[in-house]
Amino acid sequence: MAIGEPLVRLKMPNAMFTFYTAPASPAAMRIDIRSITFANKDEDVRPRVWLYLVSAGDSPSEDNGLIEGTEQWRVPEGRNIDYDTWKVLKPGGTIQGYSDGNVTLFIDGAVWKS
Repeated sequence: MAIGEPLVRLKMPNAMFTFYTAPASPAAMRIDIRSITFANKDEDVRPRVWLYLVSAGDSPSEDNGLIEGTEQWRVPEGRNIDYDTWKVLKPGGTIQGYSDGNVTLFIDGAVWKS
């Protein structure tokens, strides 16, 4: 059974932060990440954002950036970046990241339980 739920909706801090931790049990549960939005309401600044999908027991690095091919993105002045994806967050895994500006992060996904 799938249950849609917002995973993250908050302002990104300027230091590494854990936005979401997938429950470690039941092992049959998984989290599918479907969409990511970075919202920048500042009309004068292009902040950078870093976002990572980290396996249980691991730490953020270039190797586990949530968005392929980049460890960071710049969010245009007064604009959003919308990114559709299909990533799986396994039990105990985390979504971590930070920004050097005023960015709100939205991540939507689905919780799958067997």
